[in-house]
Amino acid sequence: MGRGPAGPEGTPAGQRDPLVIRLVLHAYPRGWRERYGDEFAALLVDLTGSATFRGRVRVMSDAVRGGLTAWIGAANGRVLPGHGKRPLATVACAVMVFAVAIAGLAKMREGKPFDSVTRAHVTVAVALDVLRATAGLAALAVLAGAAPLAWVVFRQMIVDRRPGLLGPLTAGLATAVGWSGAVWITARLAGAHQGTGPDVLVVTALAVSGAAAVVICAWAVTTVIRRMQLPGRLFRAEIPAMAMLSLSMAAVTAADVAWGLAVRSADAGLFNSDNGLISTPLAPNWAGSAVVLLAVTVVTCTATARAARAAYAPAGS
Repeated sequence: MGRGPAGPEGTPAGQRDPLVIRLVLHAYPRGWRERYGDEFAALLVDLTGSATFRGRVRVMSDAVRGGLTAWIGAANGRVLPGHGKRPLATVACAVMVFAVAIAGLAKMREGKPFDSVTRAHVTVAVALDVLRATAGLAALAVLAGAAPLAWVVFRQMIVDRRPGLLGPLTAGLATAVGWSGAVWITARLAGAHQGTGPDVLVVTALAVSGAAAVVICAWAVTTVIRRMQLPGRLFRAEIPAMAMLSLSMAAVTAADVAWGLAVRSADAGLFNSDNGLISTPLAPNWAGSAVVLLAVTVVTCTATARAARAAYAPAGS
């Protein structure tokens, strides 16, 4: 229960709380003070009334940190619940698979045979240019969506001192850097290697380790998103970036399909050669990349649509 009619700072009319408590209340958003300030001030008075000096300092510092947390979490009076973050976590996982597929495509298109067919045939060159441009747009969309989320996570780690965010972030970054380094080293060592049998084994090993890396990174990202306080306003701001990403992924998929068909039409020998990843057959590499990109695009579009419905749905619906 309250202590009577509240004054402008959330304190009862005709009664003033100690100055330090009134200052602490100002660490909280105005809406929060108007709703809870009276009761919170009474609680602080009770907690500090008989406490030692060190105890009062600890109570007040915790109260101030809670106020900063309230500012971070406040967004139109609503922090997104855990289940509301699922579309965002789904898109984050899809982005990781998309990035691995794009890296594989970039590596597969290296070498003189591809340079020659690109210079000799306009359709191959155009498809490749579109693929690169749309992949760049997808990267920009990821950056536009990830930057504000990363800033919120960083603030929450500093203000809330939440080790539950630091652990998954460290694990995800270490895994991504470690696997990327392993791929780079393997590509350099396999440069002079010949023979499809051993190459297939190398590709299989990289694929298995890459899948494990994606799983670990996906766990890290989804854990961080689940544990962070995500303001509803920030979630709504993510929708345009997610929509741009969905469109870019669809364009990348179409460009990849067009590139493969153009190479097949221009140079059937190259298309059926062993110029895929680490000297493996090109045609299955290309078909696999198209299937992966299509699946990731469908998942991203579906999650974006679900997020838009949740973000802009009328209150109480």
